[in-house]
Amino acid sequence: MRKLLFIIIYLSFISPAFADGNKAIENALHEYIKGKDARIGVAVIINGKDTVSVNGNRDFPMMSVFKFPLALTVAHWINTNGMSLNDTVT
Repeated sequence: MRKLLFIIIYLSFISPAFADGNKAIENALHEYIKGKDARIGVAVIINGKDTVSVNGNRDFPMMSVFKFPLALTVAHWINTNGMSLNDTVT
């Protein structure tokens, strides 16, 4: 994961210097995810206008969108049942 992040950051800084910068980023991302046993989607927005997308047409679950309402529900349950977030659950 760190390697992928490094590639994205590195290529986003050098891309303005090259006419094919966006294609270079896209190729690097494709090369990184090739052969991985994972469903990976990445989008990079460069300078607020150019976008590079790998698997951007696929649907991915929005896990943080699910986690927040669940966390609120758990917090509400803890509050209404006289428990504390510091209580140990076994």
